[in-house]
Amino acid sequence: MKTILILIIASTSIFGSVSLDSVDNKILNYTYNDETSKAAQLISERIKKYPGDPKYYFLELGNDIMHSIVLVNSAAAERKFQVRDSLNNLAIEKAEKYLDMFEDNAETLEDKFYVGGFHGYLARFYGLDRSYMSAFSSAKNGQKIMEDILEENPDFNDVYLLLGMSYYFADRLSGFIGFVAGILGLSGDRDKGIDYIKRAADKGELSFAQAAISLVEIYTRLEDNEYPAFPYFEKFLKKFPNSSYMINWYCRELLDLNMTERVEMFIETDSLNLVDDIVKQRYHFAIGNYEVSEKYWQKIEKEKSVYWRWFYDQASFTNTLNSVMIEGKAPSVDESLGDNYKDLLSGILKNTIELKQYIEFQSAINRNQQVDIEQSLNSLKSSEVKSAVRLNYGIYLINGKKFNEAEPFFDEIRKSQLQLFNYMGCKFLGVIYTNIDVDREKAENLLDEIEDKEYERIEFAASEMIKKYDL
Repeated sequence: MKTILILIIASTSIFGSVSLDSVDNKILNYTYNDETSKAAQLISERIKKYPGDPKYYFLELGNDIMHSIVLVNSAAAERKFQVRDSLNNLAIEKAEKYLDMFEDNAETLEDKFYVGGFHGYLARFYGLDRSYMSAFSSAKNGQKIMEDILEENPDFNDVYLLLGMSYYFADRLSGFIGFVAGILGLSGDRDKGIDYIKRAADKGELSFAQAAISLVEIYTRLEDNEYPAFPYFEKFLKKFPNSSYMINWYCRELLDLNMTERVEMFIETDSLNLVDDIVKQRYHFAIGNYEVSEKYWQKIEKEKSVYWRWFYDQASFTNTLNSVMIEGKAPSVDESLGDNYKDLLSGILKNTIELKQYIEFQSAINRNQQVDIEQSLNSLKSSEVKSAVRLNYGIYLINGKKFNEAEPFFDEIRKSQLQLFNYMGCKFLGVIYTNIDVDREKAENLLDEIEDKEYERIEFAASEMIKKYDL
């Protein structure tokens, strides 16, 4: 968790409001459209031509980060962390070297911005290396430089990205690590941090891409709240439409919320084969194309060695449900699955007849067909399957902004003894209470439960609800 936090603090400080020419814009397009090798070549040519300009060393580090994502994702599962750590060690050497080259020679605001960015990169790289004192020190140095720039030019909008990340993640750090960050002067403010990052995403020039990625990261992975992330996915992909990294991330989040029509758009227009097989497998299962989904599973299984564990587990879970629909019986459960998936399957596989009813119900919703929710619930006996039906129907109502109608479904799910459903009930009630007015006591009780059960991600997402009801 802490590694992720430090990674984002610095990885989002890549660009700023600076002078750009046509080659610089090409570099940016290559960097974020999955053509990092082309970007590296142009950067190398520019460094040879302008060896005293910190901009191209700065762009090089940014491009290296995006290229490392490609290298790590393509590495064998058991080697991913080894590859990441090796690349990170090289990145530390580069960033330290570039900081030494330019730190004492920064005269213009633009030069100062790059130096602040080098400190930001080092915070990221040290964090991944678990050198937390060095990471916080670099983050603080970068923050100080960016604050100095704003004193001279408050409209230097790209500066707000690093400052926003510093405020946000200082608020997220806890325990001894948070204590150390506080000693070093990194003060936290979640709301101020997000506002600053949004300013960089909306008004920044070179910071746009990483600001959008950062907001997506915050909302989907750190706060488990997909809805506010979607506009930033869309803004990013409008500018960089060939980013397979962001396309697949967006599609996974859409599928989690049963928004299959948007995923279909990506699949049907995928002339460059940017959508991965796990997304295609999940999409075809979601709309009832079980045989097609099975074919993608066969491809996934053959390439198992390159997938991150959690992506493969999700695909394996989908395949188990897919097998029920194709074969009509419960298959054996993959013992290597994570506990959440195994716990869920142990309940729902007890009655394959009801499970098939649920899957058909979900597929009908995903195809925008009319469903009779009361009849569907009355025909079921399994509490786990009933909870799954309520969950999917409730999400369907939220997607249609029918928040009042959705509320009782999540109230019921919240009572589940299965932690997964209890968590989901709390999560989506938070979404509902933020979008409509309910009794303050209701909101307070929900927040108490989230805190008592230590649902850390949705506790931070509940910040909007806390502000609304003055909790």
